[in-house]
Amino acid sequence: MASRAEHAELLMVKLSPKLKRRLKRAAAAQRTDMSKLTREAIEEHLDRLDRMSRGERLVERLRGTGTSGMTSDEIMALTRGDD
Repeated sequence: MASRAEHAELLMVKLSPKLKRRLKRAAAAQRTDMSKLTREAIEEHLDRLDRMSRGERLVERLRGTGTSGMTSDEIMALTRGDD
């Protein structure tokens, strides 16, 4: 039976220098190579996305994109009609 690596395709990914250093350190700490660690991280992330509901994926995509400059408490006060 053919191994997974025999059927793998090359994918180039641009990483910031900081992220590349982190990846290199993590791979060294786990005594593996950066490619294997990257594949495993991508697989884990995709598996997590597969387990999420549509609503959870939407919330995840929108997380951190608010631009109102208001705190959650200020927004809640507006929705309740507090002055």
